[in-house]
Amino acid sequence: MNMVGCPPITREQMGVLEPMIRKHYGIYTIDEFILAFEMNSTHKLSEKIDHYNVFSFDYVSNVMYLYTKKANEIRKYEKKPEETEPPKTDPIDIVESCFKYWLELKPEERTFERIHFGNRLFEAIQESGLKIWTKEDGEKAAKKAKELVYYNIGKMNMLSASQYKKEVSDPERWKTIRRQVGIALWFNEMIQEGKTTLK
Repeated sequence: MNMVGCPPITREQMGVLEPMIRKHYGIYTIDEFILAFEMNSTHKLSEKIDHYNVFSFDYVSNVMYLYTKKANEIRKYEKKPEETEPPKTDPIDIVESCFKYWLELKPEERTFERIHFGNRLFEAIQESGLKIWTKEDGEKAAKKAKELVYYNIGKMNMLSASQYKKEVSDPERWKTIRRQVGIALWFNEMIQEGKTTLK
């Protein structure tokens, strides 16, 4: 595993680091990790963290600490692809593509963070007629979202937990999380029914 601006890391080293990274930074996606280290390499964080040719947990922690401070700003920036996604794409094709991706994940990997472009996908599901979201669906998703957020907070250190709470308290971010959770629950229901396609 190599990322821009990072020293090479062996499989053995990753085996040692991965449990610590998952424990303290499990809320971040792979894309966010890549972005964090790219930003560090290109001096887009508040300061440049040097790795001194060693991919250590201290190095990862320092980079992610600075990235976390900008998490709200970065997440707002990452919402832009949702707005610029080609509007002529068939909603059913969007939903089917995302469902196929979900099917390929291992059960333990099917977390709401894996639902990309949550708002656009939510709208595509409605537009396709494949699922009509009800008030009960919304309440169920909100309840589950709270459980998952508290679960994530329980795995974090104090600084990360504080930043995460601030992030999810943003109304737009909380709406997106609820939608991501609602979609994840629906996808899982479809899998339980034995469906391998939604078309």
